[in-house]
Order: sequence, then C-alpha cells, then structure tokens
Amino acid sequence: MDRDLILTKKTRGGGVLIALQNIYEIEFLQNWSSSDTYYDCIWVHIFSPVNIYLCVVYFPPPVTTKHIERFNNSLDKLKCHLSDCLIIGDFNLKEIDSPESNLALSTSRCKELLNLLNFYNLI
Repeated sequence: MDRDLILTKKTRGGGVLIALQNIYEIEFLQNWSSSDTYYDCIWVHIFSPVNIYLCVVYFPPPVTTKHIERFNNSLDKLKCHLSDCLIIGDFNLKEIDSPESNLALSTSRCKELLNLLNFYNLI
C-alpha cells in the first residue's frame, strides 16, 4: 500500500509492504488497512497453512501520543478479530528497548504504546 502523497503532504513514496511466499492463502483486508498522516498499516488474513491476522504498521516520525491513539482507535474497532493476530512494524520509538526499560516508562508516548500492547495482550 503506497502512502497517499497528497494526504500526508510528503514529496516521495513510502508506505508498508507484506511479501509472502505463494504457499500462503491470504485475503487483503482493505477496509482494515489505512494510510493517513499518523500511520500506515496493511492487514491480511492468512488462511493456510496457518490461520492468523497479520498487520504491518509504520508510524512516521516525529511520533506523538496522537499517532498511538489513532492506531488504538482502529484496533478497538477490530477487537473481536484480534485473538490470533500479529502486529509488526516500525513505531519510531527509539527509546523502547524492552517493556522493562525505565526510560520507556518515563515518556507519555511510550506509556501509551505499552498500554495498547498490554490491553490487547500483544506482548
């Protein structure tokens, strides 16, 4: 999914990509995927040989709590589907090495992300 250059006011491409071997049966979930000024994400449902929802997300810098809140709002709409999901990507929060990092707990944006991850049992 290419980023929307007009909406994001960027002058060159970007976005996120999921590349899988053709052994997987997948469905691109366009209604779940998003590209806006706060984040880009692609969702796919992998049916075979596993059954899982996969999301690749990118938060463009500088990341604020608003980025995380917007992503959390989109997850909240999908929570009935999130039992078997994997969310991976670039959150552009360099201060997070691990959930136990003292520095990570001292910034509001890191607290917001860790709360989101804990709420959905993603860590």
